[in-house]
Amino acid sequence: MPTLNKMKPLTIVVNLTAADFCLPVNALLNSGSAGKFISGALCHQHQLKTTATPKIYQIHLVIGRPLRQVRYSVGPIQLQIGILHVEEIHLLVGVVSIYRSGNTDWSS
Repeated sequence: MPTLNKMKPLTIVVNLTAADFCLPVNALLNSGSAGKFISGALCHQHQLKTTATPKIYQIHLVIGRPLRQVRYSVGPIQLQIGILHVEEIHLLVGVVSIYRSGNTDWSS
């Protein structure tokens, strides 16, 4: 049985459409997540408009340790998976460290 450190995260290419451009990106699928996140660096790189969230969200690791506060969101933005699934979503703007915990580096 693979250990957590050797398991590959489940990712899929999705299309995000905002304003007048469509951007294919890798999405991390996490059925245990309490929210939908987008990288702050990706927002900055593609000049996605962010807005302040109505409240501040405190993000915790699965072990309960506080990680970061999230104060901004993007959306509505169109998410397309394959050719049949399209939905309008809002994403919380996270930071790179949300996707890294302990010895597991989810970015590789």
